[in-house]
Amino acid sequence: MCFGLSRDTAIKSGQIAHLDQNASNSALNNLVFLCLECHDKYDGTTSQSKGLTLGEVRQFRDELHEAIASEWNAPVSFVGAEPPIQTIAGHYVREGPNEEAEFDVSILADGRVRVEGFALWGTSRSRGPNIGDLAFVAPVINNSTIFREEIPSFREETPVGEYRLELEFGPDGLVATESGANNFNFGMNVSFGGQYKRVSRRSTG
Repeated sequence: MCFGLSRDTAIKSGQIAHLDQNASNSALNNLVFLCLECHDKYDGTTSQSKGLTLGEVRQFRDELHEAIASEWNAPVSFVGAEPPIQTIAGHYVREGPNEEAEFDVSILADGRVRVEGFALWGTSRSRGPNIGDLAFVAPVINNSTIFREEIPSFREETPVGEYRLELEFGPDGLVATESGANNFNFGMNVSFGGQYKRVSRRSTG
């Protein structure tokens, strides 16, 4: 009746009611699930003032059954569950005049990503560049993954802040947005933020 009168599809507590109000008649066509409130209305005298007939309630029941069947027979779509291997896994590189950074992204069996990052700043320095690296495992939601870690103080008391890195994956690369890098355990001026392009993995040797 809730569905038939107002298209209310909320989950309800209720009971199986006998349409002819004869408890001994348990024929399938004589049974209907009614929420507690509607059951009281249907079995009570108030149903007469509503003008609800047995035929109308049967019609409401059939419409609800059809709607439920349509939903159950529709193709199943799991939001965010599509394996991101083809669009996310790979090697990503960002290069600048005096710095560079890269990410290796792989997919775990449970659908999360493992990210390994390596960054340099001061690649033209005679004493060598400053270095930063990180590794984390996190879920992917809407083609984005986030890494957070508290930044400890030098005296190892309360944290001085939080390092946050978000990777947003696109068809040809990713955008890294970070905060707190200056106080994290990277070398001075080392940063992972910026635009990366996906490339073939570099050969070694």
